[in-house]
Amino acid sequence: MKFFIGILLLGVVFAKQEECGENAHFAKCGTACPLTCDNLDNRPNFCVAMCVMGCQCDEGFVKTRTGSCVKPEDCPQTRSDKIEDVDCLARPVTGVCRAMSRLLSRFYYDAAEERCKQFIYGGCRGNTNNFKTEEDCKAICGARFAKSRTACVEDKKVGPCRGAFPRFFFDKQTGQCGSFNYGGCEGNSNNFMSKEDCEAVCIN
Repeated sequence: MKFFIGILLLGVVFAKQEECGENAHFAKCGTACPLTCDNLDNRPNFCVAMCVMGCQCDEGFVKTRTGSCVKPEDCPQTRSDKIEDVDCLARPVTGVCRAMSRLLSRFYYDAAEERCKQFIYGGCRGNTNNFKTEEDCKAICGARFAKSRTACVEDKKVGPCRGAFPRFFFDKQTGQCGSFNYGGCEGNSNNFMSKEDCEAVCIN
């Protein structure tokens, strides 16, 4: 019976190993604070979280945002690639790690107050609303929201395409955010993925 259970568990491990992909392996107790392309500049020196079961990058490789494992030098170029992906509406996230060598003072964009504010980042597993300087925060999110304000005075635009993508828009007549189906092309900036995003830009 024990032999059968051992063979079964071994089969599970091999099956999970195959799911991990290239340059990765399955670990029963791997680090909860792995190196990623986003935290290479501030490598976590100490991780307070317990170990986790799952896929881990092989030694010498780091995880990308898509979950693949690459050499550090093959990480996407940080500055240009991150700007479009930054979620300026996200709440600041300290993350599970704690950088013991120094406190990581960072800035995030507070959409409700329309300004950049300081917070402490642990060193890993944060989000994209995380800037090393207040100037970077203002340049990306401050400029984006100044431009987004024009969306609040535009009319809803479904566009000529025949898609049906659920979106939200600000109705300047009622002063509220409503839903509509976006066709998929030739819309305008009064087009939000969620009601919360719409309200953060046009109401709050």
